Amino acid sequence: MVNRHKSISNIGRANTVLVHGYGDDTRGILTTIIAKVCEQNGSDRIRLAGPASFDEKAIQHIKEILLPGANKILKELNLPESCFELSVVNLDAASMMGVELNISGSSADAAVFLAIISCALQMAIPDDVLCTGQIASSDGDLRMVKSLPVKITAAVESKYIRVFIHPVVDADGSLNSLSPEKKLRLEDAITRAEKYVKLIAVSDVGDLFQEVFSEEEVILASLKSGFFKIDGLNFKNNSGIGKVIRHLAYNNEHRFWDVLEKKLFSGQDEHAKELIDALSDFYISREIYPKNFGLKLLRLIHSIPLTTRRFKLRFPLIAISKCIQLSRFSQESDHKDILNLFRASSGEKSWETPSHNRRLISNDKSSTMAADEKLQFILDEINLDTLNRTIGSRINLARGKYFKNSVIIEDNEEFNDSVTSFYIHLMRYTQKVMDPVDSNAADRDAFDLLEEAFANKGGYKAAYAEARNGINGGLKYVLDMMANQFQKSEMEKRVQAVFKLALDPLDHEGQKNLITGVLKRFGNLLPSEIASLPPERFVTHYEILVKQYVKVVDDLKSIFRSF
Repeated sequence: MVNRHKSISNIGRANTVLVHGYGDDTRGILTTIIAKVCEQNGSDRIRLAGPASFDEKAIQHIKEILLPGANKILKELNLPESCFELSVVNLDAASMMGVELNISGSSADAAVFLAIISCALQMAIPDDVLCTGQIASSDGDLRMVKSLPVKITAAVESKYIRVFIHPVVDADGSLNSLSPEKKLRLEDAITRAEKYVKLIAVSDVGDLFQEVFSEEEVILASLKSGFFKIDGLNFKNNSGIGKVIRHLAYNNEHRFWDVLEKKLFSGQDEHAKELIDALSDFYISREIYPKNFGLKLLRLIHSIPLTTRRFKLRFPLIAISKCIQLSRFSQESDHKDILNLFRASSGEKSWETPSHNRRLISNDKSSTMAADEKLQFILDEINLDTLNRTIGSRINLARGKYFKNSVIIEDNEEFNDSVTSFYIHLMRYTQKVMDPVDSNAADRDAFDLLEEAFANKGGYKAAYAEARNGINGGLKYVLDMMANQFQKSEMEKRVQAVFKLALDPLDHEGQKNLITGVLKRFGNLLPSEIASLPPERFVTHYEILVKQYVKVVDDLKSIFRSF
C-alpha cells in the first residue's frame, strides 16, 4: 500500500531523478524535492534550503514559469498565495558518495511543481511515484528532458519506485533530433523498464495531476483547503493549468460519496472516518448543516453487506460530538435528518424503503400534447435505448459496485442481511429510497423481490441453497437474479406509466389510434397471438400489451449480455 505523508502539514514531497556525470559515467540519482510553506520576506516567494543547490537559471525558471502556474491554480480555488522553501533530499545515500548535487536545467520542473501544489493544498503524493519533465510555460505544457534512458534505468534499479511518469516522448518533435543510436537506446530502455515499473506518458500538468493524485486526496484537499463547493467547470481555459483546476474542483459532492462508498464497501473504516470528519469540519467551520447528510449516510451504511459491517467497520463512524456540533447549525427542516445522522453514526439498523407511487413523468405533459405528439412520446419513452439509459444503466452500475468478499454465505442471518442490503443498494442507485421506516418494510420488499426472481426455480429455499452451495455462482448469482427481476419490474412500471399518461386524457377513438400506432411500430417484436389482436382490445387492457413488450425487451437484454 502506498503511504501518505501525514506527519507534518503544509509540506509537499515529490520524487524525481537527477543526472550526474558525462558519457559512459552518466548515472541517475533518485531525489526528493521538498516544498515547505514559509513566511514571506519581501517580494521573494521562493527560498532554498539544505546542502543541494539550484543554479541561477533553474531558480529563475521556477520563479517565472512554475510559480505563476501554481498561483493560477490557487487563485481560481480562492486560496492565498504562499512563500515556499525548496530543498532536496537524496533517496539513496550510497549513490551520493562523493557527489555534489546541483540542480540545473528544467528536468525537475514536474517534481518541483507537484511538491509546491502538494504543500499548498495538503495533498499527499504516493511514495512509489517518480516523475520527470520540463514545464515549458505557465500554462503547464510538459516537454521532453535529456538522458531519459538513464533516468528510467535508475527508477528500475530502485527498490521502491513503481510508477515512472514522463512527458510524451515526441510531443514536440524532439525525437527527430536524436541519432539512430540514441533512439534505439531510448526504445530499449522503455521496453526493459515496462517489466518492472509502470511507465506513464503525459502531455501537460493536467494529465500529470490525474495520474499522481488519487480521488481520495483530491476530496480531502477540497475539504481541508476549502474549495469543496467551487465549480471548476466555470473555468474555461483548456491549458494544462485549466485541466488541473477543473479536475480539482469538479463535482466534489459526487466525488465525496463515490470515494466514501468505495472505502466503506472495502472495509477501510479509518479512511472512511477521515473523509466523514473532513466533511463535518468543512461545514462546521462555515456554521452550516449539510442538507440530507444523515439520510445519505444512513442509506449508504444500510447497503453495505453484513460481513463487512460486522467485521471490518468500527462504529461510530462519526463522533457523537461532531454530530452535536453539526446539529447546532440545523434548520427546522433538518431536524428529521439529524436523527438519521445519529443512526448512521452508530450503525443502527433502521432500514429505508421506496415510495412506489412516485410519478415518473409530469402529468402536465400529457394534457397539452397533440395525438401525434403522444404517439411519438410513447415511442421515444419505451424504446430499448431509453429504457436502458433511464433504468438499466443505473441498475447495472449498482450491480457492478456491490462488493462481496465471498460468494458463499455462512448462515441464514448472513443471507437475509445480504438480500436486504442489496435491495437497499438498488434503491439508493435508482433514487427510490425515501423516508426511513421500520426494518420490516425493507425486509418484506426485498424478499418479495427475491421470490419473484426465483419464482420458477423454487423460491426462497432455492435461492438460499444456491447461496450456501454455490452451484451456479452462489450469492452473486442470487443477487444478479434479483437485479434482473428488479430491472424488469422497474421497466414495466415505467412503460405502464407512459401508456397511462398518454392514453387517459383521450377519448376511445383517440386511444384506439394511439394503440394502433404503437402496434405498427413494435408489433413485429410481440408474439403473433398478441400482435394480431385488434387495437381496441388493448384500450382498457393495455397492461397485457405492456407485459408482453417488457418481456421481449428483457429477453433482448439477456441476449445482448450473452455476447
